[in-house]
Amino acid sequence: MIAIDTNVISETMRVRPDQRVVRWLDRQPPSSLFLSVITVDEIVYGIAILPAGRKRAGLARAFERIVDAFVGRLLPLDPDAARASAEIRARRRRSGLPISHADAQIAGIARSNGHAIATMNIRDFEGVGVDVVEPR
Repeated sequence: MIAIDTNVISETMRVRPDQRVVRWLDRQPPSSLFLSVITVDEIVYGIAILPAGRKRAGLARAFERIVDAFVGRLLPLDPDAARASAEIRARRRRSGLPISHADAQIAGIARSNGHAIATMNIRDFEGVGVDVVEPR
């Protein structure tokens, strides 16, 4: 089971996405791929801050199709994930390798569910206690 990081979803929404990422996703059984509510938050926010217009509307529609495809495979930030996230942030801070709040939450969600993380930025998730996959 694999939690998909925000940057992987963002890549698929580009006009010309990296075909290695697209092929990697196509090779995975859909039932093995999961999306965290943190990724939903990050993408919706990114779209919402764009100027009103066709681009924003198109991205919003595209993302809603993605979310619809993940019904039943959306991972919440529950108490176990929140505890894991806090522990990850504290440990990374103590080690001098801070992690963003969103990345820690994605890592905590993945760890508490026993999932790996697919990301384009492997270094962001080093040492968080989950397997990390680069989808290209």
